[in-house]
Amino acid sequence: MILFNHKYRIVGYVFLMPAIGILIAKNVFKQSLDFLYLPVFAIQSTFTETKYFFWMHSNLSDEIFTIFSIIGLTLIALSKEKQENAQNTELRLKAQSLAFIINAAFIVFGSAFFYGLSYLYILTINIFSIPLLYIIIFRILLYKSKKSRTKDLVTDGFDN
Repeated sequence: MILFNHKYRIVGYVFLMPAIGILIAKNVFKQSLDFLYLPVFAIQSTFTETKYFFWMHSNLSDEIFTIFSIIGLTLIALSKEKQENAQNTELRLKAQSLAFIINAAFIVFGSAFFYGLSYLYILTINIFSIPLLYIIIFRILLYKSKKSRTKDLVTDGFDN
């Protein structure tokens, strides 16, 4: 399994913080973040018409949110533990499988019951849901594993 050094988890959180800030500013406080309205080069864009290879002005808050979230979640999810071992690899595989199954159920449910723009929101959430679910599930499994090992250490040798 290819994993980053455990120190990259901190870098992942550094990337995730501005993304969360943008999410809160736009959705909770309804800020337009006009300072992020900048010229960008677009390979392709479709608004009122489809254009290719041109310069345009756009509010980059959505793009910054997406890029920083994906980088942050990837670094957090794929960083080694300080004490990486074979059991962690097994827990990672379980977390990955569970995240995939839950995400698939979410997509099936969304496809069956959400339509129009709401369905587009479901698909957008899907971009972030697998790494986020993986991180949450892996942390829970890791916590339970450590708790179980600690309990075993405390009882070892005392229940003859």
